[in-house]
Amino acid sequence: MSKSVKSYSYLFKCPGCGQDLTVGDDCLRCEECKRIIPIVGGIPIFLSQEETRDFFSGEFLDIFCSIKRDQKNMQVMLKSKDYIKELNKLINFAKTKEAQKLFEDIDDNWIDDPEAQRAVYNELDYIVDTARNKKTKIILDWPTGPGSLVRRLIEVIKQDILIIAYDIDILALAKLKFYLEKNGKAENLIFVNGDARKLPFKNEKLDLVTVFGLMGEVPEPNIALVDTVRCLKNGGAIVGGGEIYKDNSSSVYKADSLSIGHLSTKKRLFDCLKSLGLKNLEFKIFFEGYDSDTLSDEERCPLPARGDWYQIAAIKAEK
Repeated sequence: MSKSVKSYSYLFKCPGCGQDLTVGDDCLRCEECKRIIPIVGGIPIFLSQEETRDFFSGEFLDIFCSIKRDQKNMQVMLKSKDYIKELNKLINFAKTKEAQKLFEDIDDNWIDDPEAQRAVYNELDYIVDTARNKKTKIILDWPTGPGSLVRRLIEVIKQDILIIAYDIDILALAKLKFYLEKNGKAENLIFVNGDARKLPFKNEKLDLVTVFGLMGEVPEPNIALVDTVRCLKNGGAIVGGGEIYKDNSSSVYKADSLSIGHLSTKKRLFDCLKSLGLKNLEFKIFFEGYDSDTLSDEERCPLPARGDWYQIAAIKAEK
């Protein structure tokens, strides 16, 4: 089983007024502003129905819920007059054989080019290596998604390290939670539903933050990084990876049109991290070349733009 989130209530703050949270039977509660954070299926839900609906609108629903059954379940939850009831239904669906089979069928082969795919694995290994620091006790991973990074982290960390798997997509998070619990690999984990742009953690509580997809997959990561730095201890580190494009390239324009291009060039990335006062920046390139994906436009990932130059890289910085 995963760890009980109630045992770590001291890490959290109220997303409304910033005060401490107390533990209730099936919730975390703010005594100051009376906000209730429901805990559903062992996952604290820091997003209101309205906040979730605002995110999963239009193309973001298609991007994050590519499976039609998942889209339907998410849409029902977002339209329901009883948010908690539908959250329970959604999380119970995540436990079913159907949902778990769909999850188990997800693999980590995203790229047509074998060399580029190997580079992604090397990028993940580089990020995971930062967790070997003996001073690391609490790791926040966002956005966890299907757990490509988390599933590697749990293989190398010590038993006294806590990993917080954090994602805005409650269905993806629940699927991963029950998959890892079923396989006896969730002992070091708690799972939290929330928006990375509004982290519900107190100041200076985290030793390490890992972000797979930092450069070109996360909406407004520059905003999320501001809050991430707030939550990092002095001496703590952030490490992330993703795709880097050339300034004024077709890929940059495409990424910007999808609202995920904020850190998709090296200059943007370095300027952002330096503006946050981070130091000891380390940039590592694992692949450099041109997109060779031969899939149709309907089947292929929209980034990088067809035939465009890109890098697969990772960056590490310290507070």
